[in-house]
Amino acid sequence: MRFEELNLSAPLLEAIAQLDFTEMTEIQEKAIPLLLEGKDVIGKSNTGTGKLLPSASRSWNRWDRCPRRSAAMCAL
Repeated sequence: MRFEELNLSAPLLEAIAQLDFTEMTEIQEKAIPLLLEGKDVIGKSNTGTGKLLPSASRSWNRWDRCPRRSAAMCAL
């Protein structure tokens, strides 16, 4: 699965592209869609397989869609 197939904000997709990420790893492909639905996920994967991106993508995506004046409230 490609990152562009997800409902991610344009700034987040741009940042992912700048990091030269194109295809998701297995843990990313399984976890990110669930996290974007607001579900809790427990996953296990080897070091270096991209576990941080799924855990951060929900927060980053929500942050990018918040009006700047209320960004602090959105981060909570």
